[in-house]
Amino acid sequence: MFFQIIQQFPILTVLFTKSCKTMNSIYGICLLSVIPMRVEPKEQSEMISQVLFGELFQIIDSRRNWTFIKCDFDNYEGWIDTKSVTWLSEKIILIY
Repeated sequence: MFFQIIQQFPILTVLFTKSCKTMNSIYGICLLSVIPMRVEPKEQSEMISQVLFGELFQIIDSRRNWTFIKCDFDNYEGWIDTKSVTWLSEKIILIY
């Protein structure tokens, strides 16, 4: 499924590959229509932004059911539910 999405959006491959070469980081991609980003790692926390379909983000920290991210598009940082994360790595993109 991931490779089908990348084929539909070739710009994602270019952006992600450049990011991986400049930083040794773990990245993720939003494959849902929207993922709420929160101030604290809990459902009751204020939603500060949303990660939209196709957006890439750097994974900074992970705690139990929550992942702290930084969006590539607007540099917003916050917590998202780990179930909504599709993990990427440089190796996956380079194999493609």
